[in-house]
Amino acid sequence: MAYEVDRKYVWWLPAYCEVCVVLLEGLQARNRSFEDQWDVARQALKEDTRLMTEWLSVLREMSALGKGNPSMETHLAKLLSP
Repeated sequence: MAYEVDRKYVWWLPAYCEVCVVLLEGLQARNRSFEDQWDVARQALKEDTRLMTEWLSVLREMSALGKGNPSMETHLAKLLSP
């Protein structure tokens, strides 16, 4: 079934359960949205602590699932620290 529907080989084994896959895909979509905003208006967003806090939270959740971005996590944490 996986090969016909998802085009995955028969020996492919999922790394995550279905719930985790959905969660991770949602987090990755939110992360891409934050990255797109960051690319467009980096200077203005450095003043938006709410957005940076949300983004950092998304990155930390992704890290818990083994798919984080440690360098961006560190960068955001430094920007948010007093």
